[in-house]
Amino acid sequence: MLYLHGMRTVNNPWIRFLRSLALTGIAMALVLIPACRKNTIEPPIAADKPYYSYYPLATGNEYIYDVDSVYYEPFVKRSLDTLHYQIREAIDTSFPDNTGTYGFKLFRYRRMKETDDWGTPRVYFTKRTKYYAERVDENIRYVKLTFPVELNAMWKGYMFNTLDSLDQYHFKYSEVHKKFTDGANSYDSTLTVIQADYEDAIQRLKGTEKYASGIGLVYLQMIDTTTVNRKGVTFSGGIVTYHLKSYIVK
Repeated sequence: MLYLHGMRTVNNPWIRFLRSLALTGIAMALVLIPACRKNTIEPPIAADKPYYSYYPLATGNEYIYDVDSVYYEPFVKRSLDTLHYQIREAIDTSFPDNTGTYGFKLFRYRRMKETDDWGTPRVYFTKRTKYYAERVDENIRYVKLTFPVELNAMWKGYMFNTLDSLDQYHFKYSEVHKKFTDGANSYDSTLTVIQADYEDAIQRLKGTEKYASGIGLVYLQMIDTTTVNRKGVTFSGGIVTYHLKSYIVK
């Protein structure tokens, strides 16, 4: 099921956003508010609030992801295109956003293979408040996590934008403080966030993110495929999957 109280999803703006992520990998940029540069580390994580460790923020934190992106050509029984590339995200200096609170610039790079240069980054914005972990893409603010962390807790991932003007989409913690293994990487304590989970006779839509304590995002998968019975099963849409390859956390 998709956490949206029942509705058609094809024309929803959030679905279009998810689809563009799945099919193109990167199509986002942020216009920054000019501000003075400031090297910052979030306040120390209190012993009674360990859940903040799932979204650590400090200047110098870096993450490199191996990404697999598959696009299915409409009405063709085979995969049209499979891409393997890398994404690097680096936390830069902090600055005040348009709410008057401080967050961090996040530089995002892409390269097709390890021997390539990273090139020019796109710039994002992220912050952690008392109740939320937030990220701004294309000047649209998303709530990635909520605090405190509770199993089955649901929240409005789009509460700070107009993508869900009918208040029908919600994120959910499906697992909390669970071990997770992804290939050769094993994490002692992770959160699983389900952003969407919908399936009918035609459409499959699922968004999953996993965050590890003391690290941050370690796994992401977005699925948006359509099955049409025309002389056999055919597909359109795509699947994109991120696997954490390496990281630096200050």
